[in-house]
Amino acid sequence: MASLQQLQRTHAADADFLCVYIAEAHATDEWPMGEAVSIRQATALNERLAAANEFIEGTKFSWPVVSDRMDNGFNKLFGAWPTRFYVVEDNRLTFKIELDEERKFNVDHLETFLVNRLRGDVAN
Repeated sequence: MASLQQLQRTHAADADFLCVYIAEAHATDEWPMGEAVSIRQATALNERLAAANEFIEGTKFSWPVVSDRMDNGFNKLFGAWPTRFYVVEDNRLTFKIELDEERKFNVDHLETFLVNRLRGDVAN
């Protein structure tokens, strides 16, 4: 989480950062992960918003956070579950990071893309 916070602080003047809170990846009633995550899958928007707020408070996450609707439109459109990072420019998806084979993501790839893009080294 710290690397995401640092990425946003470093590039806040050049890029807008937004977190879209989607369906729980490891809800206790669907895919429990033990005590690390202790939340049920939301069945109403107010529950999803409460979970998003719990995430923000529990992690001290500083990016702006919005919530996917209960029809999961963002998740369906972008294939965001469980975790993805995107760069959208002029209403076009220009970059996407997915989890690797070890189920981890490398924020450095996003950093590299942003730096190169801001220098003009990455074509549209």
